[in-house]
Amino acid sequence: GEIPHCAACGHGVVKPDITFFGESLPQRFAKLYQHDLASCDLLVVMGTSLQVAPVSSMPKRVKWECPRVLINRETVGDFAADGYRDVLALGTCDDGAREMAAQLGWGDDLAQLTQEYLKQSPGPAEIGRRLDAECGCNECLRGPEGGIRLDFEANLQASCAALL
Repeated sequence: GEIPHCAACGHGVVKPDITFFGESLPQRFAKLYQHDLASCDLLVVMGTSLQVAPVSSMPKRVKWECPRVLINRETVGDFAADGYRDVLALGTCDDGAREMAAQLGWGDDLAQLTQEYLKQSPGPAEIGRRLDAECGCNECLRGPEGGIRLDFEANLQASCAALL
């Protein structure tokens, strides 16, 4: 539940462990994705436009017998309500995850985990205070002059533009 901070300065918020639009995927991805797709026995795709390669082609690369679940606001890629292997849960990711958990008998567990997480999460004021910290290292989102790092801001803008 804690927001990770820069080990160098102790104040800056650490960049999330995700890949933004325009960033290279980790080397581990290139080494493992073909094996992972070949051995996949259920593929869950959530909250995506499936517009950016190479991830956009991944749902097509699982074996035909592999069931695929799409939890998304709209149908994307080659997903179809075909009654064979695709399940479409159109709506928000939160609602789709709750429905999936309920169908699997995990609804109460998910609700409990969510409540525990929310109790530990800082409020908007605390997050804002932490974001005001300045740092010039490569682990923080804040640049040396206190603004958002330019590379992070450019990647964030490109990611948002890709969604529109």
